Amino acid sequence: MGMYVLASLTVLLLIFAIAIQLLFSNSVKKYVVDTINEHAVTKISVSGPIHFSVLSSFPYVSVDLNKIQIDDLFKSKNDLLIANKISVQINLWNFITGSNTISKITVSDGRASILVDKNGNANYFIFKKSENEDEGKVSINKIVLNRINTIFDDEYSNQHYDGFIKSATLSGNFSAHQFDLSINTEVFFHHVIINGTDYAESKDITLKGGVSVNTQVGSYKIRSTTFTVNAAEFKISGSVQDLDKQFLLDLFITGAESGIAEIGALLPNDYQRYLTNLNTKGRLSFTGTIKGALNQNKNPEILFLFDLKDATIAHRNSKQKIEHVNFQAKFSNGDKRSWSSSYISIQQGSAEFGKAPVTFDILLNQFRNPYLQVSLDGTFSLDILTALIDKSKYDALDGTISVHNFRYRGALRDINSNQALIQSEGVIGLSNIHFKNSVVQIDNLNGNIELSNDLVGLNTIQFTLNGTAFNVYGEMNHFLPVLIRVINDVNYQIPKSYLVNLNIEIGDLQPKFFINPEKAAVTYQDSMAILDRMLRCASGVLNLKIESLNHQDIHVTQISTGIHFSNKWFYFSNLKLNTLKGTLNSNGDLDLSRDDFIQLNATMQLSGIDIKDLFVMFHNFDQQSLTDKNINGSLTTSLSIKAQWYKGVFQSNQLQVMADVTITKGELTEFKPLYALSKFVKIEDLKDIRFSKLSNQITIKNRTVTIPNTVINSNALNLELSGTHTFDNEIDYKVKLNLLQLLSNKFKTSTTFDPDATEKDPSGLLNLYITLKGSANNPEIKYDKRSVKNVIKENMKQEQQAFKDILRKEFNQKEKNTNNEQIKDWQPPQEYELIEFDDDTIPK
Repeated sequence: MGMYVLASLTVLLLIFAIAIQLLFSNSVKKYVVDTINEHAVTKISVSGPIHFSVLSSFPYVSVDLNKIQIDDLFKSKNDLLIANKISVQINLWNFITGSNTISKITVSDGRASILVDKNGNANYFIFKKSENEDEGKVSINKIVLNRINTIFDDEYSNQHYDGFIKSATLSGNFSAHQFDLSINTEVFFHHVIINGTDYAESKDITLKGGVSVNTQVGSYKIRSTTFTVNAAEFKISGSVQDLDKQFLLDLFITGAESGIAEIGALLPNDYQRYLTNLNTKGRLSFTGTIKGALNQNKNPEILFLFDLKDATIAHRNSKQKIEHVNFQAKFSNGDKRSWSSSYISIQQGSAEFGKAPVTFDILLNQFRNPYLQVSLDGTFSLDILTALIDKSKYDALDGTISVHNFRYRGALRDINSNQALIQSEGVIGLSNIHFKNSVVQIDNLNGNIELSNDLVGLNTIQFTLNGTAFNVYGEMNHFLPVLIRVINDVNYQIPKSYLVNLNIEIGDLQPKFFINPEKAAVTYQDSMAILDRMLRCASGVLNLKIESLNHQDIHVTQISTGIHFSNKWFYFSNLKLNTLKGTLNSNGDLDLSRDDFIQLNATMQLSGIDIKDLFVMFHNFDQQSLTDKNINGSLTTSLSIKAQWYKGVFQSNQLQVMADVTITKGELTEFKPLYALSKFVKIEDLKDIRFSKLSNQITIKNRTVTIPNTVINSNALNLELSGTHTFDNEIDYKVKLNLLQLLSNKFKTSTTFDPDATEKDPSGLLNLYITLKGSANNPEIKYDKRSVKNVIKENMKQEQQAFKDILRKEFNQKEKNTNNEQIKDWQPPQEYELIEFDDDTIPK
């Protein structure tokens, strides 16, 4: 019986609903439009159809408004609301009895722009106020929002919200002065800016819970409510009091068993990013309070306390873990209750890294311009760096770094500037560090680095680089900030950015130490670019010692020098080395400031240098007139030199040399310019000229060797020579030739010789004056006693004195007596001895 009654009632209700829809559809539509027009204080447009339905949402009456636009009261560019659809549902019985109770309002697919001006006036009060507060009052039980882009600008409280409401359901008796509100919302916030700080940039936030509302006194008591920020879940309770021009907050927030990165979701994104790559496990709990007034000029007091026990922290890209982490942390917005006074502190932190203990204290404050203070002691494996370095750039990296009494303080923004790390102190120990990539291998790196504010002290840093042993000690001022700046800024290369005072001791430089740039990897090229910029930024002093250097044709030992440098311009003093069976002592400068240009200016003293090896080492000085195949002997010289290289090519036309040269045990082998004397001496004798000693001053300029005067006493002939010899093998010699007695006899057979071309000395030897000019392989020879004799005499006098003045200035030595060695001078006799030459004895 009951089943029949229930079925009958249901049928009657449906028939009644159909009748209502048929009878009242048009009147409901008209009622809705008239009500909107009557009560609104701004323009509300419904451009789409209005649907009335009883059957679609039975037992509710449904009214759907399509294409709604509500103008902004403040006449701004944005409308208050644009929505594709607003649905209103009313209980069927309430509709029949005329009750003003709305069961649910749903707003879908729209955009809202809510504004509050500086005086607290809001643009969402769109309906007229009634004289009787309860007259015409509408009761709403539920509000649902779906897919609404929302901007909320509150100039009164200095707040800005920009988000996308995915879904929001608000349930309660909104018409009552006191009611319980249930909230279930899911919002993606682009920004939540309160008093200039963005608390929720690109964050998903959900909120589920309840609030007890009292609209008469403006109080909101939050029951235990759960909210999530990017999947991190927290509990909130407390109260919010809406007072005149401000909110009074008293909130309590708790969280437990959350990772550090998840807890960091509460922080603004600028600081949360420091934690995003961390994975954590362990007991992490926190409590937080927010108390005080929030208005346009004031923030409440914010205090969070964290407690982490026996946790494990790992970087997402690293296999290494920091284990048994324990610390207590505190976050506060400080006495000024702003980011400028905010801080995070970690006290009595302890952990184990690679089974080695680590202790630390950290303070990060002044969040407007974050300032970091760190205290650290512990030992770290270099494996931790694998998370920070591209693994394609190295083949091996291991070793340990120990930190003792390390203290650092400085602004975070200075990390990439020339102020980085200038306020740090402590000792960093390096132990058995090994690094290898395609071109560089560092082994057994050991030593201590002492930091004292902006000074870095190197305490006996020892290592091998590509098989060569290094020992470095000294200090550098402002080095670390410049290094960080150079790595991060490819254009940074300001001279004298940091100062260096180092001692570098190097063992045997092996051939594999030198890397061919053309075959080097891209990473090496990048490293060389960084090194180049670091050298351009540096200035200071290097005291350098090298046991030996063997590279290509260069072979030297026992190298030592002091180098003053700035912007890749090196000034070296008291450079000493052993090479080519002799020694070298030099002062000068080397200009490497340009990428494509090198210039050397130096004065040198060489003693006992093997001439043949010298010509080999310097590739015959880029000429083929006199090569290592033609010369032998031991060289002692004092010289001044200026040389240039452009794009790695020696510029022979820029070479300038002035040298005081002495050659002992000399030998000229197959030196073709001497073959021109074959008319006077057998050519076999000229192929191998040996002499005990040769002394002179020579100059080189414009690819030309100038010889003021040279005395040669050899096995084949004695002569004095002056003139020029170019790098293109062109000669212009003036020769005073002293022939042996055998040749003198030969000359006497001729009847065509000019007597002015010869002189006879008291010993009975004969002097012959000639000129050689043109190609060294086939010069033109002429007799010219007067000009040859005058040129030799005058050149000797002028050049020797000028050269001695230069050397005295360069080497600060006493003037040398260049005539210490007894040189035989063939003085003319009282009268000529006439000799006639055959025509074929005069060179053509």
